[in-house]
Amino acid sequence: MIEVRVKLVGLDQRGEQRVVVLEEVKGDRYLSLPVGPAEAEAIASWLEGENEPHRPLVHDLLLTVVERFEGKVVRVVITELRHDSLYARIDLDGQGGPFSLPCRPSDGIALAMRAHAPIFVTPGVAAQAMRRISRHPRPPDHPPAAG
Repeated sequence: MIEVRVKLVGLDQRGEQRVVVLEEVKGDRYLSLPVGPAEAEAIASWLEGENEPHRPLVHDLLLTVVERFEGKVVRVVITELRHDSLYARIDLDGQGGPFSLPCRPSDGIALAMRAHAPIFVTPGVAAQAMRRISRHPRPPDHPPAAG
């Protein structure tokens, strides 16, 4: 499996859809996935260091429930790409042993960030959906004046 981390939360190239960009921890690829507004805000706020929300979000609540029942979020795995939709699972460890729950990737990412758990992408998803980061230098915002 390929470990990834959240690089940024932003808008797609058309500026219409919120996206989360995951970057490969030991590589040069990235995965951009669309997310809803609430999930984008939950991920962005945690990324920006707002670790104590004024009112707990659903991801904070879920982590509290897992921990109160003496469980632990082990990792989140983005498992497959099917019909242009990504699927994921949360791997947990609890009193009854390890188990997994299916989830939307955006919810899994928000939960993993709060639990300080790693996020992974399967090799199949990586082959289908991850792209290489361009290493070409960007042109300057303001080209030098002629002459």
